[in-house]
Amino acid sequence: MKKINKKIKIKKIPLGINLVSAFFIIVGLLFIIQSFLFSLITFMPEKVPWIGILFSLSFNQQLVGIISLLIVGIFCIFLGLNLLKLKNWARISAISFSIASLVAFVLMTIKNSFLIINFIFIILNILILIYLAFNKSIKRYFN
Repeated sequence: MKKINKKIKIKKIPLGINLVSAFFIIVGLLFIIQSFLFSLITFMPEKVPWIGILFSLSFNQQLVGIISLLIVGIFCIFLGLNLLKLKNWARISAISFSIASLVAFVLMTIKNSFLIINFIFIILNILILIYLAFNKSIKRYFN
């Protein structure tokens, strides 16, 4: 019986892709934590009486918010993990997510007063967009 030695090509993942993946995983975890805190406020308001803004929303609106945050959080983690696996659909989804986030943060900055966190996320989304969409050497890494 012969053993067949197959050479397995292991692609070295560039640092930028690792950073973008880590960013999406961290953002996903933050969305899930936010969902948990939102549910705590919704279902046990006596535990956090100092938060009154959410009580102006109906229970159904609060429930939709909790579920939406949870879904987006899980998707971001899934996206970050698949960027590490160099899946092209994950790259395209990350580009779409960055465009949507960029639009949202620009609108929030225009509507509300200028917040430094909005500016930081605008810059981060522009960098992710440029890196994943326009960097030809990075495009080659993805299947």
